[in-house]
Amino acid sequence: MTTQKPKSCTNCPAYEWGIGFVKPENVSQDTKFALIGQGPGEMEARFDRPFFPNAPSGRTLDRWLQGAGLRRSEALISNIVWCWLPARKPNGVPQGNRDPKPEETTYCYEHHLLPLLEDEGYTADDSLIVAVGAPATRALTKLEGPLDKHMGSLKKVKL
Repeated sequence: MTTQKPKSCTNCPAYEWGIGFVKPENVSQDTKFALIGQGPGEMEARFDRPFFPNAPSGRTLDRWLQGAGLRRSEALISNIVWCWLPARKPNGVPQGNRDPKPEETTYCYEHHLLPLLEDEGYTADDSLIVAVGAPATRALTKLEGPLDKHMGSLKKVKL
């Protein structure tokens, strides 16, 4: 975990205990679409890479992309939250992952992801952004409540 959090994170609700700061992959490249996940896990935080290929989420993503005939280099790959939000054992030791809280998601989205998507041209009407998981879907679409009725569907949104 070599990447330090920027000063813009100091007011984030997760600043004190979120670990690492995992920047997106394939930024400023001519990517076809953006893949946005929930947040980095321990391996992603350790190696400063979203959907790290040797982590479970990275292996799954690689299988999905391969099945679709795509490569990682064709996608901007990021997360809604850019630091690892570990669950904690009673003794305070980080263990596993937890879902980001809405206020954490909102903060990171507004301060990091949305400006990046704007800079990279992903706010244009013809852009394709794939949300992976409920926190990413909620943050990008502003949907509330159960998401199962929307699974597998396309939704046109204005970021």
